Amino acid sequence: MPSIPHVERRGAVYYWRRRLPAPLSKSLNGSHLVLSLGTKEPAVARQLAAVLDGEAVAMASAAGEVDGFDHRLSAEQLRGMFAQVARTHLARLERVAQADRLAPDFTVEDSRQTDHNMAHVYRLLATGGAKAAVTGAIRAESVKAGLSEQRITIIGHMLGAMRSSLDAPTHRAKLEALLAGVGAVASPINIGLAQATKFRAMAAALSDTCDRWDGIFADDAALLEALTRQQAIVLSPAPATSPVFVPAPPASPPVSAKASVACPPAAVPAEADPEVDDDIVVHAERLVAGRMRNGGDKTGRQVLSGARLFARYLAEEHGVTGLRGLRQEHLAGFARLLQSEIYVHHGKSEHDERRSIAELRAL
Repeated sequence: MPSIPHVERRGAVYYWRRRLPAPLSKSLNGSHLVLSLGTKEPAVARQLAAVLDGEAVAMASAAGEVDGFDHRLSAEQLRGMFAQVARTHLARLERVAQADRLAPDFTVEDSRQTDHNMAHVYRLLATGGAKAAVTGAIRAESVKAGLSEQRITIIGHMLGAMRSSLDAPTHRAKLEALLAGVGAVASPINIGLAQATKFRAMAAALSDTCDRWDGIFADDAALLEALTRQQAIVLSPAPATSPVFVPAPPASPPVSAKASVACPPAAVPAEADPEVDDDIVVHAERLVAGRMRNGGDKTGRQVLSGARLFARYLAEEHGVTGLRGLRQEHLAGFARLLQSEIYVHHGKSEHDERRSIAELRAL
């Protein structure tokens, strides 16, 4: 009778022997799996071996091995997926934030809290998958970490809504596209890792509220230095300046008051050359001089109007009269002034240029 693939005879009994996929061989500290087929009949052994061969192929695929090659995700591929999702989600969150600011009942505190709550939801999904839930143990740890019972309940409701939506879990085609973007094979294990990585990256983007709600902009220090040294200012496209997150182990417990991304400390601008003009409006005029030279330019006029308003704000609110005294908290305060403290169409009236900051707030 012809030999049976992956079957050997020991004494009178047939055994099935198959090489383990590379990922499993390392974790099990062995290269082959050997099973007794419990039969002395070659026909029965052939049938049983065919069934086991099929299971072995499925096991290899699930472990990340396809066509005999190990296709597990590397650390670099995981970081690449994390960064791609984080950049995309940060851009989406910024668009949502701009829309939120137009709502009549908008408050920064509520929007910031909602983002942090959703970050907790995505962390729970990353660790618990489709069965993620706010268990008693998680609730107890969250209370210990400083979260209120009301907030934990809200997070639980948001998690339930996410689990019943199409976004949790993500549609397989989107995960396959994410894997393809880093040159990875869409094996079952890689699909699971892509899903968890996507949830973690979205949680990180939601936790990073420094730009959206705290008025702390990471690029402002470089912008100020360029202004003080009269260098050309080149603003990069948004995706290129978005923070790139390096994946880290999920927070423990998943719902935790410590999970939020801390905003960077206020940056102190470099000491300016004493011979460089310190006047903000003068710098703005120089920046737009080329645009204004040929008959005026709407964008240039808007830049000058904004610079004059900024200069008045610094002088009246903080006693700062030039770039040398400028600090990060002054930029954050000016951002809040524009976003929520003065009326939207300020600057369109010719009288606005003569009004104080207090008068603009009172309108």
